[in-house]
Amino acid sequence: SLPVMRRFEIAGFYDVGNVVADLGALRWADVSHTVGVGLRIKTPFGPIRLSYGINLNLSAQLRSIGYKPGHFFLTIGPPF
Repeated sequence: SLPVMRRFEIAGFYDVGNVVADLGALRWADVSHTVGVGLRIKTPFGPIRLSYGINLNLSAQLRSIGYKPGHFFLTIGPPF
């Protein structure tokens, strides 16, 4: 992350992963790749993060049912 002001940071990210019921069924083609940027605000109660991510390989099947590649995310507290 890059400090902007005393309590504010900007962060870029790259995320990869998927959720499957059976690990043996996982294929590399099913793994999602997402890039994005976010604003981090340090508070006495923990960080607040506002991020925007774009799925780089959203499947045609998910697009056909209305999924969009870009999404905003609001997270309060530590990432994990």
